[in-house]
Amino acid sequence: MNSDLILLITSSIICFLTIGYTIKRNRKFGLINLALFGIYSLYFYFNYFINDGGGISLIYWAYLLFVTLLHSTLIGGYYIIKYFRGVFSG
Repeated sequence: MNSDLILLITSSIICFLTIGYTIKRNRKFGLINLALFGIYSLYFYFNYFINDGGGISLIYWAYLLFVTLLHSTLIGGYYIIKYFRGVFSG
């Protein structure tokens, strides 16, 4: 296993854990995020492993890493904002 794949798997696990937390807090929002995560992960992982000619797998690696980390950051940011709104509103 090379370090690129380990980085992808780690970012996917982090995103999956944030989605798991989301499912515990808000089931509908969590399931929508899980479906979204599944769709783009399957697409990018498939193309990363299958379409590897001419260096195109590097593009799919970068897209997958960026989208997964962005997804985790947006979910985390959503809950941070939601937490601070609850703390400061009363």
